Amino acid sequence: MDIRDYDTALLPYHFVLFFDLPIEKLLIYKILFQGQEEDNALLTYCYVDSNYGISYKAICWVTIQPDGSTVFHRQRRGVCMLTLREGSISCKADVLDEAFMPSYADDAEEIRNNYGCSFPNKERYYNRFRHPIYSTKVYTIFMTANHKHENIWVDEQCVNDDGSIMASLSEEPQVSQIGLHKGELVHVVIRDVGNGLYAPFAVLDWMKK
Repeated sequence: MDIRDYDTALLPYHFVLFFDLPIEKLLIYKILFQGQEEDNALLTYCYVDSNYGISYKAICWVTIQPDGSTVFHRQRRGVCMLTLREGSISCKADVLDEAFMPSYADDAEEIRNNYGCSFPNKERYYNRFRHPIYSTKVYTIFMTANHKHENIWVDEQCVNDDGSIMASLSEEPQVSQIGLHKGELVHVVIRDVGNGLYAPFAVLDWMKK
């Protein structure tokens, strides 16, 4: 999906993978920031700059191979000097939630510490999936490692600093591979589920590996 098609209220404090960059800009970035011939994408972290608004701090070069596999070149840090501003580049992008990128958690924390942190209000996205009578209950997507999924009501317990929530399962899952039971706690984030739609999504243990 083109980066311009994402809801900018959800972009801050997520990893954004830029790919299919304009050839001219890609060549310039390679010259300035130690890119190699095989580099064709950039892993960045989106944050809100107090002066420039939505911005993307580069973390490392990435190679998207012909078979679709992705190689992150974390050992080459020269590209960390690159910062992109909203609207400065037109290309495709994938938005990745921090909960699904544990090996880059330190990079995200460093960027938040250095450039400030002001999380957007995500409450309106949860509100679309709340029970019409029991407002603390949120209809949430659970997905297993083999891509089986189930929608389950969860009961919101608290809101985290990043706008995500901690919730307990209100019912017993029908799909046993989910690995949780009624009453257990789960971390719930807002995720892009395709076609520009956003929904509550449970972060399960297999996603953190």
